[in-house]
Amino acid sequence: MIERLNFSTSAFAPDERFARYSDFYANGADAIALDDRVSAEVKAWRLGGLILFERMLAGVGTERLAPRVRYNQFDHFTLQINLGGEFHAEGDDGFRAVRPGEIVLLDMARPMRTRFPDVHVITLALPRTVAETAAGSVDALHGLVIPRLLAAPLTSFLLASIGRIDSARSDIDLNVSGKLTELLGRALSGMGHGGRFDWDATDDDRLLAAQHFIRSRLSDELLTPARVARAAGVSRATLYRLFDTRGGVRKYIQEQRLVQLKRSLSDPNRDRPVSILAYEAGFADESHANRSFRKEFGQPPSRFRREMRLGAQSNYGVQATALKTRLMEWYSHLDP
Repeated sequence: MIERLNFSTSAFAPDERFARYSDFYANGADAIALDDRVSAEVKAWRLGGLILFERMLAGVGTERLAPRVRYNQFDHFTLQINLGGEFHAEGDDGFRAVRPGEIVLLDMARPMRTRFPDVHVITLALPRTVAETAAGSVDALHGLVIPRLLAAPLTSFLLASIGRIDSARSDIDLNVSGKLTELLGRALSGMGHGGRFDWDATDDDRLLAAQHFIRSRLSDELLTPARVARAAGVSRATLYRLFDTRGGVRKYIQEQRLVQLKRSLSDPNRDRPVSILAYEAGFADESHANRSFRKEFGQPPSRFRREMRLGAQSNYGVQATALKTRLMEWYSHLDP
């Protein structure tokens, strides 16, 4: 079954709606009230390594300024489609209007702001690797607005996917991830960012095979480039070329071990000691994990876990806490 959740301010008194909305999104962004007519209707689905939101918003905005970016260390992108109404987003070049039918890409590892006076929007949270595969380089994507004509195939596909969710037995039936990468790559290619189409299809398959092998064997301390090359059916020289834009094979392995450890620490259902979680992620010992985690995320694993647990708590009771905890768990599994 596809996991889903719903949030609505309609049942709350007008003077309580913003506080409830702010509490719901507190793990990912700081909410702001634009005026006193705040309302929010949110439907969300977890589709494998993606999170899909359909939202009707009025009188609210979100901010992820530098302290917030450092705090939760998100590394994914969001793709936001305006289906109607007013919508503004700020990336590297200041606020830009996103008109109906247009898409804006936002890098959650960098500061951003949005303003939703009155809008119907689809938001897709997608792993950085999807954006990298579609665009080749993500350096110029933060705040990029894709015009309506180029965005139309991707918009139609996501709307159709939402329409099919209730009848789908699993996210595999929808095949959102694979088609999404292709359609996003084509849209970006039309704007001069389509790095995906510089790749040979065989190279793409080999890279995916190598990445899958690495992620499935992170706990193996003997995971080496030579073993990865053999598993992917390529020479070491080819493997190094495939991972060249990602900083190399060893760096990718280290990054994925940190992602795995961070994911485990963020999961409210995993109470095992940090030393065990570090070993499961492939670190030789806890001290190595602590040093690597602190260097990457600015704090030791134990402190990160404690802050994540505190952030999942709500002042509005058990049901609100459960909703926040579930959304936090989804985000912890966002990166592949």
